[in-house]
Amino acid sequence: MKSVSQLRKRTALIFLIPVTIVLLSSALYPLISTLYLSLTDAELENFLDPNYVGFINYLENYEGMWYGVLADSLFWNSVRNTIVFSVFSVSLEVILGISFALIMLIENKLKWFVRAAVLIPWAIPTIVSARMFEWMLQDQFGIFNYILIGIGIIEQGKAWTTDPQTSMIVIIIIDAWKTSPFVAILVYAGLKALPNEVLEAGKVDGTNGITQFYYIIFPLILPAIAVAIVFRGLDALRVFDLIYLINAGSKDIMSMTVYARREMFEYSHFGFGAAASTMLTLIIGVIAVIFIQRTRLHKLDEME
Repeated sequence: MKSVSQLRKRTALIFLIPVTIVLLSSALYPLISTLYLSLTDAELENFLDPNYVGFINYLENYEGMWYGVLADSLFWNSVRNTIVFSVFSVSLEVILGISFALIMLIENKLKWFVRAAVLIPWAIPTIVSARMFEWMLQDQFGIFNYILIGIGIIEQGKAWTTDPQTSMIVIIIIDAWKTSPFVAILVYAGLKALPNEVLEAGKVDGTNGITQFYYIIFPLILPAIAVAIVFRGLDALRVFDLIYLINAGSKDIMSMTVYARREMFEYSHFGFGAAASTMLTLIIGVIAVIFIQRTRLHKLDEME
């Protein structure tokens, strides 16, 4: 029996080798190419034959002045914008996702309609969502300004998507509206997997709905919530399309990906842009490792 088990494991490994090679090639080649490009002076004129310049795209001191990605205040502003966007959008998505999942759990005649309605925002393409909210928030013809003027909150229309004070808030709301169904699906799956005995025991003890959710349901669905936070957090850190579609030229909401794209394709500073992309990958990797490690330690503490 032991030899059969070893043979099966060996066969499984053999079948996994081609897939592993493809995945590693597709992941490592762009990463290594970007890292190499960041160590060159590649621009449009010499892109095919760039010169190796070391780490000056990252940081260089020239005649007492610091240059490079790490010395660019706009880069650090994009880092701050990305972190702010990620923290607040994911937090809002988790709150909305849990709420939607609890609503989807209610058994009634409209349950299939409710579940379908919750998933609609996630099914809409990002460009459609962005343009839809852009028109609703338009300062002259937008329905949102029309309502606020009608009830007397504001006197004239406001350009919500271009105002530096409100543009980030608008983008966070749009992203939460679109992607909270993803969190809802994961949490809903976690809720459906809960044993009925635990829930029934909570009812027998006379706990109300809020207490039952906080002390019984929430700890049990915490793994599903953690998975949702990891996936959505990593996705939010590399946000590009929504910010680029809403207000591509604004420095107030520029993310790290928009910053890297601008340096590479608008200014043709391919080496500098590659350095920014490498820093983006490094920052996301560090945040991902820290979060996953903390989640793992939390699970170990629960097991003890």
